[in-house]
Amino acid sequence: MKRNAARLAGLAILMATSSAYALDLEVAKEMYVVASVGQVTVVQTPMQIDNNNIASSSIANLASFASTQASAKRGAKLQLGYEFDLNFAVEAGYVDLGKTTYSATYATQIRYAIPGTRLTYIGPRTNGSASREAKLTGWTVAGLGIYPINDQFSVFGKLGMIRAQVKATDAGGGFGAGEEINEAKWKVTYGLGGSYNYSKNIGIRAEWERFSKLGDAETTGSADVNMLSLGLVGRF
Repeated sequence: MKRNAARLAGLAILMATSSAYALDLEVAKEMYVVASVGQVTVVQTPMQIDNNNIASSSIANLASFASTQASAKRGAKLQLGYEFDLNFAVEAGYVDLGKTTYSATYATQIRYAIPGTRLTYIGPRTNGSASREAKLTGWTVAGLGIYPINDQFSVFGKLGMIRAQVKATDAGGGFGAGEEINEAKWKVTYGLGGSYNYSKNIGIRAEWERFSKLGDAETTGSADVNMLSLGLVGRF
């Protein structure tokens, strides 16, 4: 009797283990692709300050200086992911964070003391302008920690890196006219989001991401970028 009970218990454990393993295979090791569009916000003030310093430092006899920094609002990304299990995934892909445009106006004026007198020579004011358009793109890789709420809804946090490229094209005084500067560096990215599985193969994802300190303070200017996006998920 005891032997039969032991055999039945062993068989039950084996069946439960096999079923769990089979279920794991259904939900794990799935590849997926995410195509998203969204709104991008460049934290403009730090980049504007950097560009002010870069432009004004190369202008002699500076008398006045004013600038603005404006950014495009649209972004897009394409990601390929791999889900190891219900709670962990990795994904990599390409992101386009739009562009930001810097514009400055300034005036120069020569001033110098006339030797042997107490007089100061003040020359005529000369007006000038400078502009810089910076395009923000990059290749990303990130790990996702996933918490399934039910069969359809889940939330996640992500942490990764972006090989961010900031391509700045300059014009006018203060910058080299027509000069193009490229900075490509690895920077930190992180975010939060949620997804809804419409079916086994199709889902929708909404997420917020922060891309930290893209560019270089001494060459292209540096800025944090936020992206709020909505995407379509396809599993295969």
